[in-house]
Amino acid sequence: MTLKDLTDNATGRWNVSKLITAFGFHGALFLAITFPDGPLLNDRQDRLVFTATNNGAFSLKSAYRLLSTEHQQASQPAQLSKEVLNTIWHNTGLLPKVRLFLWKLVKHALPVDHLLATRLRRQKHGCSLCGDPNEDVTHVIFKCHLARRVWLTSSLGIRTDALPNDTAAVMAQVTAHLDEQQLQLFASLAWNIWKHRCKVVYEGGTFDFRRVLSMAGHMLQNVNMASSLYSNRYKQPTRSLLVQDYDFTGFVDGSWVSTGKGGSGWAYVLIDKMGNLIEFACGDEASASPIHSETLALKHAINAAKRHRFTSCSFLTDCTLLHQVMLCNPLILRSGHMLQNVLTPLHQVMVLPNSLELEGSQC
Repeated sequence: MTLKDLTDNATGRWNVSKLITAFGFHGALFLAITFPDGPLLNDRQDRLVFTATNNGAFSLKSAYRLLSTEHQQASQPAQLSKEVLNTIWHNTGLLPKVRLFLWKLVKHALPVDHLLATRLRRQKHGCSLCGDPNEDVTHVIFKCHLARRVWLTSSLGIRTDALPNDTAAVMAQVTAHLDEQQLQLFASLAWNIWKHRCKVVYEGGTFDFRRVLSMAGHMLQNVNMASSLYSNRYKQPTRSLLVQDYDFTGFVDGSWVSTGKGGSGWAYVLIDKMGNLIEFACGDEASASPIHSETLALKHAINAAKRHRFTSCSFLTDCTLLHQVMLCNPLILRSGHMLQNVLTPLHQVMVLPNSLELEGSQC
């Protein structure tokens, strides 16, 4: 059917009866299309035109220009994607591998079936989990019914079937409406959905949404624990923790491993009466017993006190035996006689007589 078959040859306008016959009541929609003034040139033959050029003529040059323009538009991220990527990269609460994963998610760079079929020019196999014929990034992470169960049963309660089909638009909504902790949970869920999906594809098994929720929660717990350890660096203690009668206080501790494969060590922290950090140190040193490692920590702390030439100090320890020794003869170091008062009770208690041997006998 051509345009000539639907027009009146005499007037050059639409033939209403022909439109109704061909398209029914929908034929009335054609009446909104008007013709230019003057009779319709019915003697001309219909021809194919190339809409990418002004004259409608197709050429290799015009086709190359069209494909080049489309490639540039596809390779340049939209402004929305740029804002989302900046938000992801500057979020220090996310692990580096998770930030990289979210970047690939926004850029559709994950090796899903659709991407592999396009890049490798092979036949599509569909979703590896549910069998959907179109397995793209959005489907794997959000639209697959197995992934949707993860999102819906999580504490976020997201209905991913209502989300946009573009991952950049999804991440834009997520970064705009979720707080920092919720964003970390969102990233952890997405990462573990992808990780569990890959495990099912390459190692076999079934996709268990409960397992994904468990892994995401465990991962988030470890991240928060690591973040707290990183952020909780030395802070000035309250005055109630300090011994005000001495120039400084030393906190000593030791660790011991019974397997004989190493791992024993010691550590100490020295602070003044105002709570200011003076010195801290730790080391890996072989010890014969737990009390030996605790004694080594005390030894290094006392040597540090000698180097700083303090006139008085106190030491605090979590070791019951050392604490009992401190009660019998408190570790109060005073100029001229402090070391002998410390060594005598410790030497009698310890099985290792040289565990507190100090360089010299004078402070």
